Amino acid sequence: MAKTAAIAETKIDRDSGTAIAHTRYRSDIDGLRAVAVLSVLAYHVGFAWIPGGYIGVDIFFVISGYLISAIIQNEISSGRFSLTGFYARRICRIVPALVTMALVVSLVACLYLFPFDLEGYARSLVATALSVSNFYFWSVTGYFGMDASTQPLIHTWSLAVEEQFYILLPLFLLVAHRMFPAFRKRGIILVFGASLGLSCYLVFTHPSAAFYLIPTRAWELLVGTILSFPQLSTPIGRRWREALALTGASLIILASFGFSATTLFPGATALVPCVGAALIIRAGQTGRTVVGTMLSMRPCVFIGKISYSLYLWHWPIIVFQHQYALLVPNQSVTLGSHQFLFRNIVIVLVSLVMSILSWRFVEQPFRRGYTTRARSGILIYGAASVALLISFGGTILLEHGFRSRFSPEALRFASYLDYRQEHFRLGQCFIAQPSVAADFDSQHCLEEHSGKRAYLLIGDSMAAQLWYGLSITLNGSDILQATAAGCRPLVEQAFGANPECTKVIDYAFDTFLPTHSVHEVIMSGSWNPGDLPRLARTLALLKEHGIRVLVLGPPIRYTSALPFLLARSVVRNDPQLPDRELLQQSVLDAEVAHVAAAYGASYVSMYGLLCSHGICLKTLPSGEPLEFDDAHFTREGSVVVAQKLAASRALD
Repeated sequence: MAKTAAIAETKIDRDSGTAIAHTRYRSDIDGLRAVAVLSVLAYHVGFAWIPGGYIGVDIFFVISGYLISAIIQNEISSGRFSLTGFYARRICRIVPALVTMALVVSLVACLYLFPFDLEGYARSLVATALSVSNFYFWSVTGYFGMDASTQPLIHTWSLAVEEQFYILLPLFLLVAHRMFPAFRKRGIILVFGASLGLSCYLVFTHPSAAFYLIPTRAWELLVGTILSFPQLSTPIGRRWREALALTGASLIILASFGFSATTLFPGATALVPCVGAALIIRAGQTGRTVVGTMLSMRPCVFIGKISYSLYLWHWPIIVFQHQYALLVPNQSVTLGSHQFLFRNIVIVLVSLVMSILSWRFVEQPFRRGYTTRARSGILIYGAASVALLISFGGTILLEHGFRSRFSPEALRFASYLDYRQEHFRLGQCFIAQPSVAADFDSQHCLEEHSGKRAYLLIGDSMAAQLWYGLSITLNGSDILQATAAGCRPLVEQAFGANPECTKVIDYAFDTFLPTHSVHEVIMSGSWNPGDLPRLARTLALLKEHGIRVLVLGPPIRYTSALPFLLARSVVRNDPQLPDRELLQQSVLDAEVAHVAAAYGASYVSMYGLLCSHGICLKTLPSGEPLEFDDAHFTREGSVVVAQKLAASRALD
């Protein structure tokens, strides 16, 4: 994130062509940073009214690219730029608050995280220290990879992207200035176009790479770089300024409230908030606007000033509250009908307090200290800080996550957090990132044998998890599998659904079923209320073709991974803890059942199958958890559920 709203504005002497600069504080940019960080905070805390709040990071990228690029270009043009000076300033602005946060979070992590999670945390800490956490989190993502909501440092990916950008940009600008100045702007525009094009492509094929990596994010910072070109600083009339600012604000509002977790992002959709931020910045370059005046209000400016610290602190606070209820009980306090509202308000207030303390006692002293410290001393401090964090992370790894902190029973449950999911047939019959629809082995996954009854299992991971159990329980039948992450078993998918999963589901409905006879279609998915009209149309179509259907209801889902909750219940000697963390979906369960009944489909409620009076089956006779995360069955859990389905006569 950019840490200053003081921007070096550049004017060109018409006679000599020399860059002449002056510095002017932009309070509206501080206000724009406030919009960005509050959007991210609201989204991460879980306020449903801003489903696209994550675009605040993209606004930060544009702001940072604009401010820092303007300063670099101004200093290069005037012959005052120094790489060591630039990096020393970055260290003073970035490192102290980051290291302070990381050390505090590391201490809390060592107290609470189970060994497997703590070792993962240690790796992320080392990656954060080296400014490559975006590469680390990209490498461990995947459908059954790490759970982002349990990673205290995952938010540092954006800082890593910025630091990588600021390693490359000054070098490019220096070389271009000295060797091919006429190509400098064209070179930046070419890189911008290539990065945007790559992002638009990879968001469909490799969305994690598009999200985390610098080649697909550089264009967002380059929007700010292009905006800092002197040619784009020429004065414009008041009406045009107001129009640009209002359009920019409208685009940001559209993205914040119109985008959601299902929106393909970044790609072309990221242009909406990035262009919005750029228009507001451009409008305020040569005069005030109504939007700029609103952004310059004192509360907005103050939040903008503490935005870096607020960004750093809010996410670890959210993770430890959600996972360990360190501040208040997660579900025991309600305000009206809002079960989590009190908890979320507490998170926001504590985040603000921590960010103000960090800004006042860490950020400000070190920034002021830049003018009095030798650059060599600052660079040594930066290197020592990196070494300290690496040492901390390395110690955790060498000690294997300090296993002696927990009892053998707690460790046994926690070991399932590193569970292997071969029973899903991932990448072959269950298509999830990074596999694509072309990897779906229809010959093998939909293979039928003469004389055997065939069941077609179709849906997302909630269907894929059942294949192993059904194939064991119904070993005299063919269990055919057409499953893909992110797509429910519907003939029409929600807008923005990954086309790779859509292809698999469409193949099952449009190509396989019309030409093959199956005894029954088993449909299972992570249902949500928006699926109900499409479910009705799907069941109507299957009924029209005389195909028997069994619909399975919403999954048994917890606030956290069930093994984690079981391990915590042992540590706290609180056997009822997992039951309190069960997410109730009785209304949705009844709605899906109603749609199924309306079209003559059989229906099985997973809650009815596995729960009684709010208490659900959590462990098997072997002691193994029923689920290895917050919703997916273990291998033996899949068998137990399939046996219960068979006993219910739903598969006859």
